Amino acid sequence: RGPRVRPPFDVESLTRLDLASLKSLWTEHAPRRSPPSGRGLLVRELARRIQEREHGGLDANTARLLEAAIREHA
Repeated sequence: RGPRVRPPFDVESLTRLDLASLKSLWTEHAPRRSPPSGRGLLVRELARRIQEREHGGLDANTARLLEAAIREHA
């Protein structure tokens, strides 16, 4: 089984992992999706998912506002 990231979470630790370890973490934190193909995106997505699990995600209103802002500037 691959490496585990434990609280307190350090995003920097993800940048030191090899690609196989990152993909192993991905299967732990997003088992139903394929990992992003680029290493940088994989690190960012893992960081976001782990932080969201550790600290909670956005509330529904904030998520809607963020989505609207993204659509407006796309």
